[in-house]
Amino acid sequence: MPIIEKWGTTLAVRIPEALVRSLELREGDQVALRAEGDGIAVSLNELLMEDSYPEAFRNARGTVGPDTDLES
Repeated sequence: MPIIEKWGTTLAVRIPEALVRSLELREGDQVALRAEGDGIAVSLNELLMEDSYPEAFRNARGTVGPDTDLES
């Protein structure tokens, strides 16, 4: 079970390898954290508001279907 550790002047949690693989996380990925009940939810799908438009696309994953309207 992961524990909270001191890393420099901040607190950190190491993510177990199985979770890293299941979420396809990579070094440098940005994630959104939010309190959920008595836990913490980690999401790759929520882009932070301060992300610039190109940065949001750089962090996006997946493909766009041929019927997706990219002009509007």
